[in-house]
Amino acid sequence: MLAKSHIISTMIVLTPLSIYVEQDEVLIFLIAGVIGALFPDLDEKGSFLSRRVYFISKFISIFTEHRGWTHTLIIVLIYIIIGAIFLKYNETTQYANTLLAFVVGNIIHMIGDLSTRSGLQILYPFKKKQYYILPRGMRIVTNSKVEIYILIPFMATVLLMEIFLVYKEILQGII
Repeated sequence: MLAKSHIISTMIVLTPLSIYVEQDEVLIFLIAGVIGALFPDLDEKGSFLSRRVYFISKFISIFTEHRGWTHTLIIVLIYIIIGAIFLKYNETTQYANTLLAFVVGNIIHMIGDLSTRSGLQILYPFKKKQYYILPRGMRIVTNSKVEIYILIPFMATVLLMEIFLVYKEILQGII
């Protein structure tokens, strides 16, 4: 999937959750989710995030191919363990919320990629089998007309409606 698809789908999930975050932390929460949504593709040198942090991407791609380690449940578990250790010594909710948003973004990215024709080896290294969440004929081709002209506009519309519903009172004060 394209970076736009990963970002919008993550925002669809995080926007309703953001009402549980302190108002001055919402932006950090959403940015952490977007970074989490883009992070798995650091193993792909042409990805949106990789082009911006080239040296990190180059280093990561030494250890994995595209849709390798960065697209597995193992990496999500590692993020959670690191976060739990970090939270043990820093008990503020901002760090917990930031970690939550990052991990949610990461998981939403993987769900998106599971809906593509390429699928994921989500259980790698335990199983080297491709997994998919859609039947063969319904799987999305990355950068296809379906993704660009149907999926992205549809998700963007859902996100805008959701933002309006979640932040209706704040928006009414602005408009």
